[in-house]
Amino acid sequence: MEWTHSDYIECNIGISIGLILIILGLVFGIFYTSNEGQGFVNQRIIGVDPPELEKGVRTKNAEEPLGCSDCKCTRNRWIAFLFCLLGAMTLSITAILLFQGCILSNARVVPDGDCPEFEMDCFIFNDTTSLSSPINQSVSFHCFPNNKTQFLSNSQDVIGWCYGWIIRFQSTKSVLDQLGVCTGLIGLFTTILAIIIYLGKTIKNLVLCSLIILSCLITIILLPVFKWSFAPISFAVLSLGIALGVFGILLYIISPKPKTLTATDEKITPDDTNQLVNKLSQRTEIAQMRSSRVHPK
Repeated sequence: MEWTHSDYIECNIGISIGLILIILGLVFGIFYTSNEGQGFVNQRIIGVDPPELEKGVRTKNAEEPLGCSDCKCTRNRWIAFLFCLLGAMTLSITAILLFQGCILSNARVVPDGDCPEFEMDCFIFNDTTSLSSPINQSVSFHCFPNNKTQFLSNSQDVIGWCYGWIIRFQSTKSVLDQLGVCTGLIGLFTTILAIIIYLGKTIKNLVLCSLIILSCLITIILLPVFKWSFAPISFAVLSLGIALGVFGILLYIISPKPKTLTATDEKITPDDTNQLVNKLSQRTEIAQMRSSRVHPK
């Protein structure tokens, strides 16, 4: 019995959502179980330690408003939560990439184009319709490797979307190649996150995060409009980029301003000058005494 388009969509989305929920539960469970769990998530999954916000508190004699330390703890809890969420999202996307790259694959095809590298069932869509409504729910044609797509001769302004269970075609090399893609994606987001943390409360960080969010939003709009991709994983990766940008903006908002030296901090009092002169005089006298012992007159 052949699979229909609805069968492929339901299976693809259902398994992807299931993977996300399972990984979210595992990551949050590990993160909030112990300090060792937090270290494992930060170092092994995210690869970057979360920034520890400065206390920014003074003693009560300095008339510091009460509750400032509680505010600091709340900020750090939010940072920890966002870090955990980013780690869970990154791991979820990695799992979906492995699933769609090694088990249930999907690919976009065009008339008289090359078929995907694995055998797949393809469905035809009018260019004016969404991918939720193919011309026929049943398979329009089968696509085999090294062959051309077999659209109807009178088909105009159409595209095709192919699905296939490719797990039986996998080899050790193909699985390792897909793992390499996942590792590269994790490394990319880890690098961006490290840059955001390094910039901290600077205008550069605010501009960078705004550009990341804007670029991802524009890409999400352009993908379905020009029918470049309808794969859920594409939107998931872009959503992770938006999450990174939002994290950077929140980090900019809640981070305390960096401390700067004031004229009062740099001022040297007369007492400090006298103490410095006395110390230098004592050292000079000691040096002269040692010199007279070594070279008596």
